[in-house]
Amino acid sequence: MATTDRAAHGSELIPKNNGVRKGSSGAGTARKGSGELTGLAKLAYKPFGIAFGMLGGLLAGRVFGVIWKKISHEDQTPQPLSDDYTTREVLIAATLQGAVFGLIKTAVDRYGMKGVRRFLDAPRPPSERKTG
Repeated sequence: MATTDRAAHGSELIPKNNGVRKGSSGAGTARKGSGELTGLAKLAYKPFGIAFGMLGGLLAGRVFGVIWKKISHEDQTPQPLSDDYTTREVLIAATLQGAVFGLIKTAVDRYGMKGVRRFLDAPRPPSERKTG
């Protein structure tokens, strides 16, 4: 447990270490065993993360379109500024769309990260060098 000091202006407790965990440099590096990518691995994941984000968005759009067609028996979702739909229909569509996008994008990002991590952590065969 972090030691604390009483603030000069009241009875609030303030951690002496400014919220930085022991053993952490505080510069965005993760603690050993935390499972978070650090340094070069984070940089290597960046292009994959962008691709997974785009893939997740496209997939979520398709899934939402299929779900909306099943629910409403219409081809297009209600547009927020259209007078053709009630406010209730627009809000229900927006809520459903947000839930579907959040779920699918998170799943794609999560499993994409697991795949990249598995690739980065995989044992590599030793290179065969001829010495001589």
